[in-house]
Amino acid sequence: MGGAASGVARDTIPPVINLFMDSESFAFGGLTGQNTTLLANLSDDSGINTTGAGIGHDITAVLDNDPNKLLVLNDRYVSNVGDFRAGKVNTLFKDLAPGPHSLRLKAWDTYNNSAEREIEFVVARDEKLALTHVLNYPNPFANSTTFFFDHNQAGSEPDNLDVQVQILPWPVIWYAP
Repeated sequence: MGGAASGVARDTIPPVINLFMDSESFAFGGLTGQNTTLLANLSDDSGINTTGAGIGHDITAVLDNDPNKLLVLNDRYVSNVGDFRAGKVNTLFKDLAPGPHSLRLKAWDTYNNSAEREIEFVVARDEKLALTHVLNYPNPFANSTTFFFDHNQAGSEPDNLDVQVQILPWPVIWYAP
């Protein structure tokens, strides 16, 4: 009983945090619906602290920098099977107001190193499909191109959406000398 281990390696490196909304293909500043899910991937060689031991050493999320909207997410953390060093936090945000939002997540490792990460997103009304950041690559193209876009339909991957794309020929104007 009692005592401390000697020769324990020091850890001064904070956890790695990656944030997404609804899907891991989400891009910072992208579009979501009014009901959207935060997906956070956390990792640290020493493990993620989920005990809440120590004042303020919880996994927390703050919406729109409002301290009244602070959520403790310790119970939402699920470690990867067979790996105490990494895991995920998933949590649903309901009935968000349309417009821009930010969300900041803070996590601690078991050596009391903390990290914070912020993500920004724009909420669009759920009633209609909304698209932003519509682009294609390569552009210009000769034989084929791929289209990318953000949308507000939570839980829907672009492969599951019925979207029609029309490609019109670029007008060629000839000027006679």
